[in-house]
Amino acid sequence: RTLANAALVLGVVAAVRVFHLLFFYPVDLYPDEAQYWYWAQNPAFGYFSKPPLIAWVIAATTTMCGNTEGCVRLSSPLFQFGASLFVLGVGHRLFSARVGFWAGLLFATLPGVSVSAAVVSTDASLLFCWSAALYALVRLLDRPAPGWWLLLGTAIGLGMLAKYAMAFFVLSLFLLMVFDRAARSRLLSAGGAMAAMLAVLTFLPNIVWNANHGFATLA
Repeated sequence: RTLANAALVLGVVAAVRVFHLLFFYPVDLYPDEAQYWYWAQNPAFGYFSKPPLIAWVIAATTTMCGNTEGCVRLSSPLFQFGASLFVLGVGHRLFSARVGFWAGLLFATLPGVSVSAAVVSTDASLLFCWSAALYALVRLLDRPAPGWWLLLGTAIGLGMLAKYAMAFFVLSLFLLMVFDRAARSRLLSAGGAMAAMLAVLTFLPNIVWNANHGFATLA
């Protein structure tokens, strides 16, 4: 019941944000948002200063509801809603349903998250992918299953397509393996290799794009 109530509360927060964004948020796109919208007119596997996921999601949301400011930003509250659910799950798995409830609610209402849910940027998708990967990791360290390896690899790969800061999650995995013997044994396995391969394959198109464009984003 606690988890169901938590999901309901987080859903209401997300619904209010989406409704406000679509109908009552009279703020023009700021320069970075306008640039991302421009990229979305020509979807590609990479762009000058960012990886491509931000343009892909804008292309998807504007296809659904048009090129208004609210539709350009629509993915952000949805990504933050998903991230809050994963944070809820992490709190539940590591501690209790009550901790998960408050973790999800506090995350969803943080000032930074609230601002991020009202603009379209690479941060919302990064937080969604990061929290998904963290939840998969928590589940894997408890009891490995193919679905969690799949989620871990996909979340890391998509996270790298969202923002290169996702590389710090990979660094964290290495540090975890250095200092935690049980985690090292679990991650250095066939499942871990599958997740790593999936992450690389998901991110590979952006590497190829950069190689074909003089590594513009890296530069």
